[in-house]
Amino acid sequence: MSNLGRRAVVGSLSTAGGNLGGFLLRFAVNAVLARTILPDDYGAYGFAVIYALFVNLLQSFSFQQALLQLGDMPGLFETTRRYALGLAAAGALVGLLMFPIVAAVHSLVVAECFLGLVVVQAIATYSGSYELLLYRSFRFNLIAALRIVSVGVSLCVALPIGLAHPGPFVLVIRDGVPPIISLGVVGWVVRRQRLAHQPGVDGPYNRETGRAVWKLGKDIALTRAFEAFFQRVDSMVVGAALGEKMLGYYDQARYLAGLPTAAVAPFGLTVGLRTFAAVRDDRPRLTRAFELTQWAIAHFAAVFSLGAIVAPDLAIFVIYGPTWAPSAELLRFLSLWIIAAPLAINQQMLLTAVTAWSSIRVGYLIAAGVVAALAFPLNLLIGPPGVALAASLGYAASALWFLGRARAWVTVPVRALAPVLLAIILAAAVALVARAWLLPPGALNAVLGALVGLVSFALALLVLERKKLTSELRYLRDVIRRRGS
Repeated sequence: MSNLGRRAVVGSLSTAGGNLGGFLLRFAVNAVLARTILPDDYGAYGFAVIYALFVNLLQSFSFQQALLQLGDMPGLFETTRRYALGLAAAGALVGLLMFPIVAAVHSLVVAECFLGLVVVQAIATYSGSYELLLYRSFRFNLIAALRIVSVGVSLCVALPIGLAHPGPFVLVIRDGVPPIISLGVVGWVVRRQRLAHQPGVDGPYNRETGRAVWKLGKDIALTRAFEAFFQRVDSMVVGAALGEKMLGYYDQARYLAGLPTAAVAPFGLTVGLRTFAAVRDDRPRLTRAFELTQWAIAHFAAVFSLGAIVAPDLAIFVIYGPTWAPSAELLRFLSLWIIAAPLAINQQMLLTAVTAWSSIRVGYLIAAGVVAALAFPLNLLIGPPGVALAASLGYAASALWFLGRARAWVTVPVRALAPVLLAIILAAAVALVARAWLLPPGALNAVLGALVGLVSFALALLVLERKKLTSELRYLRDVIRRRGS
């Protein structure tokens, strides 16, 4: 336990670095493909994702998470591996049964993408047992390197196919290559280094362990089902009300808005959960771990949130080109989501570590209720950006609920995030006024506006939380140098 702080910080940095590298590569692939694949094709893929969601509800059991959350138990790895294999097989079977239904209800193109995504989900589910065993063994650097390599290979595979034969199935190929590579590499590492035979997880399938894994999976399942539904309810509304093309525009804005969450979520789901679970009975250390992760995530996501408010047109034009211009205003209305979503996930991991399942479920029910209640009225009032605003308010509602429930275990005050949120508001106001009244119109307007926003944000942070900023950065430095605790 004495080295847990350093392991958590270094593991978070390594995992975040791997995720960031992987997402930059995937980001590049997406930017190139968006110039060859039509918005309607992205919309067809978006519908396939929605249909695949229903199959993915089986994966809500997340038996592999036992490798992170449970202590030493005989046969833990083999037991979770078997359960994961069963989930993967069940998901593939349901996908095959649903294929003709999806084809009849929508189209063969959507059905083919749907079935491809179901296969990808099955592979990722089984691969997760091996990958989480590496996390349990604190092999963070290997996972970080693997993420970059797997996405790089997917770039090499998907780009030529996408340029030669553009269409929605290329997006399935893009998503399918990384889990295939991960399964091969982590499976080889686990066997070669005999990680499945280390103390705490060694042994054949064990019935007692199986009961513990099943109980954990059952507790997680309903929570993950609520989460999965909430994460797609906005796309369902857009697709049902506005059709494939607008769903394509919306899902690409949503993809950009989700990049900060995608960058931090994996280390929250692995390093963060592992750390919170390890210190859950030590309130001061749990509070410190939660406080630091909240602070770091908020500041990381704040930069992207500010960019979405100030210059969404610049981001869409540079990344996707002028064809995708309608996505810009959607991205602006997702700016609250950009910062609320990763914070909500971190708070959810704390509640997961202390097994506060009902609090998590209620949080996602609240979020889904907000989206369901506001999406259609706001769509009628201000158009598609209204759905984006409803999704943002849903995530903000869940984050506030989770934070309120987390205070039963930690003593971090709600006002701890006030400086960074106020800095975003002040910087956005300055930058938007500059773009409207002070900066020259034309191509440079968005670029200069973004720069004004970033400089204003940095200055606001220095004024509002200079001492806190200095102390947290110094703490991270000292922990990495083995002087932290």
